[in-house]
Amino acid sequence: MTRIGLAYLNGSVPGFEDFGNLPTDIVKENGLVNGVKASQELDALIIPGGTLIESNDINMGLNTEIKKMAHEGKPIIGICAGFQLLSNQIDIGRKSPVPIVKKGLGLIDVNFSPLITSDRVKAKVFDNSFLVKNQKEDVDGFHTHTYGKVEGDAKPLFYSKVQRMNYGDTNEKGDYNIFSGACNDDGNVIGTMIHGILDENPILVENLREQIDIQDLNDIYNRNIQVKKFLQHEVGINTNIKIPEIKPLKKPKYLMIGSNGSDSGKTFILTGLAGAIRKRGYKVALLKVGPDVRDIIPGLYLTKGKMEDFASIKIGHLGWCDIESTVAKLNSSDYDIVLIEGVMSVRC
Repeated sequence: MTRIGLAYLNGSVPGFEDFGNLPTDIVKENGLVNGVKASQELDALIIPGGTLIESNDINMGLNTEIKKMAHEGKPIIGICAGFQLLSNQIDIGRKSPVPIVKKGLGLIDVNFSPLITSDRVKAKVFDNSFLVKNQKEDVDGFHTHTYGKVEGDAKPLFYSKVQRMNYGDTNEKGDYNIFSGACNDDGNVIGTMIHGILDENPILVENLREQIDIQDLNDIYNRNIQVKKFLQHEVGINTNIKIPEIKPLKKPKYLMIGSNGSDSGKTFILTGLAGAIRKRGYKVALLKVGPDVRDIIPGLYLTKGKMEDFASIKIGHLGWCDIESTVAKLNSSDYDIVLIEGVMSVRC
C-alpha cells in the first residue's frame, strides 16, 4: 500500500491546495504516522507552504525523518515554506536593517531572502528530476511569497515568469524570470515556490505516481478524502477548536472589509471573522481586491481553505480574475460566506 505524507505543522497551510489529491497520511511535528516513524511508513512526503520557518524550531522530530527519507532516495516535495525548510538558510528580515537568518535542513543548496511576488505564473522547466520527466511545456501555478528570492548552486527545476515584484511591475513587457524551483543532486528532494504545481500539471503527478509505483489510484484518492476530513476537523492547527457539521446555506453571503487608508486593520478583521465563522461550521471563501493575496493567508490558515484561482479580484491589469467571473464561480460553489478584503483605501 503506497503512502504519501502531508506535513501538518504549526504555521503550515495544508489546505491551501490539493497537492494532486495524493496525500494519504498526516505527519505531525513529532515525525510519526499513526505512532510509527515517517521514514518507515511513507513512500513520499509533501511539505506545504505557510510560515514554517518563523513558526517552528528546526529541531522538531519531523526534520530527522525528512533527512532519513531524503538519504533513502524517497521523494520529498517542499512548496513555498516547505522549500525554505529544505534549503540552507532563509533571511526573514524584510523590514529589519540587518538580515535575520534562519537555518534550513541543508538538503537543497540554495538560500532565500526577501522578494514579494503574487502572480499567476508559467514557469520554464529544467530536466533535473524525475518529477519533470516528459514535461516539455511550461508549468502553471501561482506565487504568493514574501521571501521568494532564491539563490544557490542547486540544480534548477523552474524559472517563473512574473509580472510584478515588490509591489511594482517588472518591465514594460510585464514579465521577468525568477529562480523558482530546485532539487538535490539525486533529484529526489524537490523544492518549488510555485503553488498548485501538482494540481495544474498532470504530467508531474503521473511522474510521481510512477516513481513510487502507485498501483491503485482509487485507494489513494479514497484515503485522500479522509485526509481532507481531518484537515477540516479543527480551526487552525493544534488548537483543538472543533468545527461542527451544519446545514449549508443555499447561496453564499458576501461581506467586504474596506477602510479609508492602509495599515488600518483590514487583514486583522478578516482573519478574525474567518476563524469565528468557520468555528460555527460555515465554509468561508476569502478573497482580496487587487493582486496581493498574501493578505488572506492568515485567514486561510484558520479555515484550512483553498487559495482559489479567483481569490485575487482584478483591478485594471492587476489581479487574477475579473469580478463577474469571480461572482459566477462563487454562486456555483459550496461556500456559505464570502469575505473580501478591499484595497488599501476605499478611495482607490
